[in-house]
Amino acid sequence: MPINAVTQDISSSSGSRTIAENPGGILGKDDFLKLLLVEMQHQDPTEPMDSDKILSQTSQLATLESAHNTNAAMEELIKTINNSMDVGALSAIGKMASLGSNAVTLQQSGSAKFEIYFQEEIKDGSLTITDRDGNVVREILFNTEDVDGGDGEDGEDGEDGGDGEDGGDGGDGEDGGDGKNGGGENGVIGKEGVLAFEWDGYDNDGNKLPAGYYSVTSDYIDVNDEQQQTQFGIYPIESVRYENGTAFMKLGSSYVPMEYIVEYF
Repeated sequence: MPINAVTQDISSSSGSRTIAENPGGILGKDDFLKLLLVEMQHQDPTEPMDSDKILSQTSQLATLESAHNTNAAMEELIKTINNSMDVGALSAIGKMASLGSNAVTLQQSGSAKFEIYFQEEIKDGSLTITDRDGNVVREILFNTEDVDGGDGEDGEDGEDGGDGEDGGDGGDGEDGGDGKNGGGENGVIGKEGVLAFEWDGYDNDGNKLPAGYYSVTSDYIDVNDEQQQTQFGIYPIESVRYENGTAFMKLGSSYVPMEYIVEYF
């Protein structure tokens, strides 16, 4: 039953007794002024209130009113700031945004999925993956290697067949099967924009690396033979979505809270 219905029932059952409503039990400046006036009306004429006490109470009322007005002004300022931030979020569409880090997470399962933005069409290039100490642990060439290991460059219909070094039908040959470092083109040549990758978690020597954070950058040559650089964590802002008053920016295929972005350019 609603609270208002409960108070109505109490009022009707108590006859002449009334229930005074004071939501939250909060006294405002007007309530304090009424209390002061009532106190002055009912003072003892033979012992009137001390003038210093009256001045003190009126001063407190003035301070209370000033604090109330300040709070109201701050609330309006907060609303204005929030509205301007919303407009700012919309104006950011089409700009570049940086998350402030180029580190991806290599999962315990042994792989890392991530996206990188390429502003120009790729003619050739590579991904460079470094550990937390800045050591290069894996370099993946776009024109010869697949990010997740692929099917092995020499793995299909090898000339020597069987289980020989060149792989036969992709069986156990050294360069065949699902070799950790290589094989088949990964499909990024001739593309641009936000491209998805999956790293299998192996280093250049075929060793499985521990789970953790690894930095990903890319040096590539565009179709105009110009050298370009990019990295994980920098994307164009494609759109803005609002959820419960919070702005989320679309970076790649994900929506990121606006507060996660450290730089716009």
